[in-house]
Amino acid sequence: MAAKWSNDGDASAAVTSSMAEVSLGDDESKRAAGGAGGAAGGGGTEEFWRTEFAWHEECASEPLLVMISDPKTTSGFKSYTTYLVKCALCPGGVRRRFSDWEWVRGVLAKRYDGVAVPAMPEKRVMNQGKEFIEGRMSDLTDFTNEVTRNPYLRYDASLVKFLTVADTGAWDSYKKSTVASPAPGAAAEDNEGLARWEKVISVLPLPEDAEACMTAMRQLVGETEASISAVLHAARKFMDRSAAYAASLQELKDAVGGWKAKTAPIVDEMPEPLEITRAHSAALLESLGHASTAMAQWHDLACFQPNEVRLFLVTGMEVEMNKIRSFKDVLAQRESAQNAYTTAWHALDRLEFQQKKLRDGGKADKAAKMDAQIAAAQETVESTKLKVDNITRGILGSEAGKRTLDRARRFASVFGQLASLNIASGLRAQQLWSGFLMDMDLNTEEMVGLAQKTLAGERGHLNRDASLQESLNPDAAASGGGAGADDGDDDDDDGGDGDGADGTPTVSYDDFVEVGPDAAVRRASQEGDAGGAAAAATAAAAADDDDGDDDAWGGGGANPFGGGEAAETAAAPEPVSAPAPAAPAADE
Repeated sequence: MAAKWSNDGDASAAVTSSMAEVSLGDDESKRAAGGAGGAAGGGGTEEFWRTEFAWHEECASEPLLVMISDPKTTSGFKSYTTYLVKCALCPGGVRRRFSDWEWVRGVLAKRYDGVAVPAMPEKRVMNQGKEFIEGRMSDLTDFTNEVTRNPYLRYDASLVKFLTVADTGAWDSYKKSTVASPAPGAAAEDNEGLARWEKVISVLPLPEDAEACMTAMRQLVGETEASISAVLHAARKFMDRSAAYAASLQELKDAVGGWKAKTAPIVDEMPEPLEITRAHSAALLESLGHASTAMAQWHDLACFQPNEVRLFLVTGMEVEMNKIRSFKDVLAQRESAQNAYTTAWHALDRLEFQQKKLRDGGKADKAAKMDAQIAAAQETVESTKLKVDNITRGILGSEAGKRTLDRARRFASVFGQLASLNIASGLRAQQLWSGFLMDMDLNTEEMVGLAQKTLAGERGHLNRDASLQESLNPDAAASGGGAGADDGDDDDDDGGDGDGADGTPTVSYDDFVEVGPDAAVRRASQEGDAGGAAAAATAAAAADDDDGDDDAWGGGGANPFGGGEAAETAAAPEPVSAPAPAAPAADE
């Protein structure tokens, strides 16, 4: 159900503001917002948002980029680290410590009602080694640039001072003299960012069912936080297990290489009567060499996967968790403001009751003396109520829409980049193993057929034993049959694509035919043969009750050759040291 607004004429202004905050360059959104504003709010509101959009675009076209470098740690018991902060406003830079960032963030959070000011990096007191300082410097850079991307916060007077006052004494004096929350309207002369935001707040409408809207937002934030936490936990576990997988491949690669290294001297020293054995052993050593090379490349692909998971899944979810933290902060500010309003209202109620009691008791003079106290209490009630309403306007009219759209775009970007990288990694894996088949002079279609038999429990890897003639005459095996020969089984040769344009054998999952009893059921069903499907299903059930050999794939999971329920979702290839991917897209 849509929210009911206390001022229907300005309802479209909330949409307009939300669009402005979310996507400053979205022409479609601006046209829709302008049309809605003109229809509902009249020329004044429409002109206000047109001017506001223009200012946003100006800010976006000239971003204020902040660079942080040169950390210096003081000595002594109460040591601390300062960082050099540079931007276009002060090219020479200023030195700031972590507590300075905390101070300016606190000021911004108090001043800008309803704005989810970015969350600070976590604070740590102990174990501040070089790696920690480098990480903190990166986090502070991200935090500061996220603040400056908000046009209202960017032009806040205190943030400008933070970025430009180089003298340490002058900076400390400014902090002591600064009022975090000036009276409404007092910022018009010396704080452009706050003055503009106060104007936006005055235009944004307040829904009649604001509490219901806020309850829904709290529920959404709570569930989103729990879900992101679960995804982040799983992603970190996946990252750790990917690293363990890469380590196990290293061990396997070393074992295969060790087999060749330890066997080669023995083969070289074999006496002449073992010439045939030596020839076949030499062929095996050559195969071991090709396998070792392929596994080294496979290992490289696997080594890249933990980095891939960290850059995209883990980092992406950590960024989103910080967004949730900042939104929870503004929700907590609203709750605090509500508590202050409730306290002020009860205080006023008590004073009015006392005054009435005095009047009813014939003590009009004493009752009159309470007028000033009651007036002050009324002013407190009004100011605290205005604080609650302004925060609510900011949350519902701007931040809620901005955050949810940002989250949707960020999720799409993170997984889109992850998908593109996996495609590239899959191509690398296909090139790797296609090259191995070429080096081994193995026929792709034949290997596909044998693999299908193995997966069906037919021990396909044993079906390629050399005949006695081949074992006694290696030359005949190389010229007349062997790896590239047709095995005479037509069923085994229906899988591959043959060679690619460059002569490289190519094969994809779509080339593999389904095998096993389950495949017979599906084929009969697809052909419309109900009786055949039923018979195949009975055979499949009998096979399942047999000896379990049909589960040769290993107890479940995605069978890349088809067959089984998991076959529809083929396992993604493992990535590698392809070119290092770009970090997730910067938050808008």
